[in-house]
Amino acid sequence: MTPDEILVMLKALGEQLDATEVEPVELVVCGGTAMNLRGLTARATKDVDVVAIVSHNTKVPRSGLISARPLPPEVVAARNRVARDFGVSEEWLNDGPAAVMDFGLPEGCLTRTSVLSFGSRLIIRVLGEFDLICLKLEALADTDVRSRHFQDLVALRPTPEDLREACTWILSHNEPEGFLDSLKGALNALGASDVARELG
Repeated sequence: MTPDEILVMLKALGEQLDATEVEPVELVVCGGTAMNLRGLTARATKDVDVVAIVSHNTKVPRSGLISARPLPPEVVAARNRVARDFGVSEEWLNDGPAAVMDFGLPEGCLTRTSVLSFGSRLIIRVLGEFDLICLKLEALADTDVRSRHFQDLVALRPTPEDLREACTWILSHNEPEGFLDSLKGALNALGASDVARELG
């Protein structure tokens, strides 16, 4: 999907939700969709990655976010109707990255989202640039430095301080043994050798 096609699909999803008069839902998106919606890249993406859902339940942890896995049944039903209408896979909107919520997104991420409304029952919250840097750097450390994550990080233009804070978040839930070298390699590929050396 191109950036314009993403917006068309999300508008259609909002129309489906409005037609069924379900409770409003706020989906937090990341990945290529977030990069596109923030105008950081214009590359096509195969799907819309939903990482979390905003909850207004007072019993939810302080972040106000819950895992997007599984997506609410009403969202799945509306998504599938959109897929049929457009002739695309039902996975055009999915909860693939929701495993991140096992340890949580960077603190304060909700305050850094930008908000898009599609009708009266669908709000899309787009992760902020710092939070995208965190996710992309961790993904880059897990993949080849020639991957799309590298190109996305270049487009995000992280400062050394951004990278230091991202490393702190990444190492808070990854065992340094066996992972630290990969993280340093990712930093070196980005030209942030000073930050890599600081990791020891």
